[in-house]
Order: sequence, then C-alpha cells, then structure tokens
Amino acid sequence: MDLNFIKDIVIKDVEVQSIEDVVGEGYSSNVKLKVKLHDGTITEKSYFLKSKPKVPIIRKLIEKYRLMEKEISMYEEMIPGMEKVVEEYGDTNERIWCNLLGYRHDMMILEDLREYGYMTVDKMECLDYKHVIRSVSTLGRFHAISKVFFKKDVDEEKISRFRNYPMYGDSVMLDMFTTGGLITMSQVMKKSWGPKWLDVADRLYKSASHTEEYFKELFQNRKDEMDVLNHGDLWCCNVMFQYDSQNVPVKAKFVDFQLSHFNSLAWDLTFLLYTSVRASVRRKSLPEFLDAYFKSLSDTLDFYGYEGPRPTRKSVGEEMDRFKYMGLTVLCSSYTNTATNENNYTMQPLLQEKGPRLCYFPHLYEIPRFKSDVQEDLLNCVREGIL
Repeated sequence: MDLNFIKDIVIKDVEVQSIEDVVGEGYSSNVKLKVKLHDGTITEKSYFLKSKPKVPIIRKLIEKYRLMEKEISMYEEMIPGMEKVVEEYGDTNERIWCNLLGYRHDMMILEDLREYGYMTVDKMECLDYKHVIRSVSTLGRFHAISKVFFKKDVDEEKISRFRNYPMYGDSVMLDMFTTGGLITMSQVMKKSWGPKWLDVADRLYKSASHTEEYFKELFQNRKDEMDVLNHGDLWCCNVMFQYDSQNVPVKAKFVDFQLSHFNSLAWDLTFLLYTSVRASVRRKSLPEFLDAYFKSLSDTLDFYGYEGPRPTRKSVGEEMDRFKYMGLTVLCSSYTNTATNENNYTMQPLLQEKGPRLCYFPHLYEIPRFKSDVQEDLLNCVREGIL
C-alpha cells in the first residue's frame, strides 16, 4: 500500500508522526494517522480506504465490472450534482453520504464516519424496528433528491453510465449469486428439511431457470414515477447510524456506492428489507416500513417543489409486490449472511467454465435460525403463486 499517497491526499500543512493500516472486510480498511498540529498538539485522524484487492479472482471481478470506477463516478458526478440541488434549495438536513477525499485508479480515500459517532449494526443481529424506520426514511430522502437532480440535469450521457446493474446484467453473475442460491437451497431442503418441504424444494429448483427472464423484465418494464437512482447494495453493513443519548438511531448515512444504478425504487427497498431485517419483523411491520419510506419520499419531493411523475403510497405497495420474487431470491442467497460471521459464499466457482456456479455454502441452509426465519416466506410464495 502506498501510504505516501494517503499522506499527500488527506494531510495538509501538518507533521505526520505515524501511519497505521488496519485491514477491514472485503477490500476496505481504515488508516489511522497520528499528526502534530501547528500548536504542537498530537492528535489521531482516521480515514476509510478502499483499494483493489490483491486476490486475483476478486480483483478480476472488480475490474471486469468496473466497480471502483463506478463508485468514483458516483462521488465525482452524481453526488456533487445532488449536493448542488440540496444547497440550491436550502436543505439544511445532514448529508446522506460521506465525503470522498481523494482517489487514483486503484484506491479511494474517504472520511471515516466513525469519527462523527456513526457505526454499523452487527449483521447477525439484523436491523430492529427503529433502525429500519431510520434506514427507509433516509432512503426515501436519497431517492427523492435523485429524482429532483435528474429532472434538472438531463445529461443522457452521464445517466447512461448508471442505467445498468452490472451484477444482474451478466448471466455468469446471475448464475452465481441468484440462481446459485435457489439451487443450493433447494438441494439442502430436499436432503435435510424433511418430507414436508420436498414440494417447495422442487418449486424453488424449477423457478431458478426463469431468473434471468424475470430480472430482465424488472429492468425493462419500469415506470417513470418509480425510477430513481438506487444505492444498489443497500444492506446493514452499508448503512451507518448515529445515536442519541437513549441509544436510538437518529441519523443514517450510506456508504459503498459501487453498484449504484437507475432502477425502480423497489430495488433498494426489497434488498434492504430481505437482507438485513429479521424475516418475522419484516412480515409484521412491512406496511409501516413502506409508510415511513413513502412519507420521507413525498415530503422531500414537496420540499423541493418537484413536479415530475411521482408514485402514490398505493403504487409503492404494488411495485413491492412486483418485486416479491426478487425478495425470495435474496432470502435464498444474501439472507444467509445473517447466519454467519464469515462470508456466506466463495468466489471459487468463477473458475468453472461450465455448469451452475454454486457459490453458497450448503451448511448455512441447515442452521435452525435461518430455517425458522424463512419458512413462512416460502409457504407464502407458494400460496401467492410466486413459486
């Protein structure tokens, strides 16, 4: 790691005493600098650093889908445009994103939100009711500001770079991260869930052959009032919260914009609610979560005097119904993240040239908590004709 680059970007006119690189998850880490200020005071600064991974197969994936370039574009083009709108209308609410301090082709340096009291929730704990309300309210504001910005800035060349979601526009990635989850789960259900689940397992397996067609339809058949700039990878590890003295989450900010893209507002909502919320909490409180999201979206659009196409509360609910099968695929793949402190998948199947790329670890589908969480959703999908 080029620590001199970091020093040049983030430190101006102070003496650096030491630099410590603390490796984090994925391809991120925190860099801590001990600096001497002009008055002689020694203080510590922390920054968030993202760099392309050294593991060849993961680096190849990042480069193939230009994920770092996409995130840099978000911070260089989209977020500044949204910032301009916020300032123009005198919106004094705190920003929903952190600041990019500097970058080069293989590295990004961002402010560390923990310096301001923000923190993430343990993924195995999931988001409770109050954290979900705060998250979807913040998301409603983010989506609304994006609609205002793109009504004012209709640079189609700029917009076109965010039209597609890279991971689902590629049959290999769809095979790994969606179809692979359905197939792996169906196999485990047949083997160890008992006779009651054989029919559901068969339905899951058969549905896997239609995932590419389903996601293509989701992208192509969109209504203008639903179209927003999505975060794209909105789950609990990419939402940071600030708390009051009673430990209630009062503010939230989003990080990791490498999968941001234009899509229906239901994409972010579905991904968040099916990856990061205990299934029983989601099922019980979904109407309240959608109410909170819609109120934030509508209030923000009203504040900015937005006169373009916009959804109603009823149409948001109908759009979420259209995304129910996506919710099922997320349950069968990403929700297994809540069952383990480690990764729930391996990238090794990318080396395969043929056949289904089953990247998810089968044993996770046998964990009692996971099974009890998702069983009611599976039965509901059968009753509603989704499976």
